[in-house]
Amino acid sequence: MIGESSGSDNERAMIVRLVEDPLDTMLTVSELVDRLVTCGVLPNRDVATEHVLHVLRRYKLEESERYPSLTLANLSILDAMDYSDNEDIADDARIALAISPECALAWFVLVEEPSISPTEKRARYERTLRAYERLIDVNSLHEDILSCDDRQYLRARTGLALCQWDEGRKSEAVSTLWETLRLNPPDYNGVRGILAGWLPQLDDDAQLGRLVREWPVSVEDPDPKRTYTETLLYFRLGDYAAARAALAKAYQQNPHVLDAIVNNDEPDDDGPPAVAASSVPYAESVNSYIGAGWRQTAGAAAWALRWLQERSAR
Repeated sequence: MIGESSGSDNERAMIVRLVEDPLDTMLTVSELVDRLVTCGVLPNRDVATEHVLHVLRRYKLEESERYPSLTLANLSILDAMDYSDNEDIADDARIALAISPECALAWFVLVEEPSISPTEKRARYERTLRAYERLIDVNSLHEDILSCDDRQYLRARTGLALCQWDEGRKSEAVSTLWETLRLNPPDYNGVRGILAGWLPQLDDDAQLGRLVREWPVSVEDPDPKRTYTETLLYFRLGDYAAARAALAKAYQQNPHVLDAIVNNDEPDDDGPPAVAASSVPYAESVNSYIGAGWRQTAGAAAWALRWLQERSAR
């Protein structure tokens, strides 16, 4: 649980109280105010009452009615997120969690707190996923059109895998991404690209081969990430003729990727931009995914550089 990790004593105690609260209870304004004050997220009843009434009026809800705590929590954090320069968004997330500990969006916000430890970050991702799994049908994520909650859930799964990898829990991280792919074959978050960078670092050619085999191929819109990954797989397996043929195809799709790999360019972690797959920005994105796997495969980058030099000499 998040309350067991290494935050401050006050923060741990507050989150423990939140987790022990009843789930999705019906609350009046007075009960909601009591909850906010009891959890310590707002200093007194006057401030808490002002906050509650603001949210109710913002969304045109009657002050005399009872409302599900999870609904109120979601409205509270959504109201806070409307202010793009809100520097207190973590405090607003805690207010939402005081209203309902199952507010998935609030947990997702708290994941981004800069001061938390890697262990705490992973625990918050796990808590985020549990909350989203109460809201969505995880078996419907194969659809091309996803809801906002669906997309946030998939981002949280990817975030959890990245935390696991950074903590050295690499097998867990890979398993998390394979399960994410199973749930979402269209690959909303670019999980295949992450695996393409990780699996060579683990010297796991069996899983790398599975990744390439199961990676959809588009004749109209080929993905250089897949083709450069296929090239690396053939090189690692010692099938150099197939590797050269695949590299020629990959280079035709985007020559800038090879430049980034052989020149050991610093990866850009911004993810795939909405630009043409043959462009320099897209190449930088591809390098951020798969470049480490290439560079940690002995001889791969040097072999690719020789291929490039031979090609230029023709």
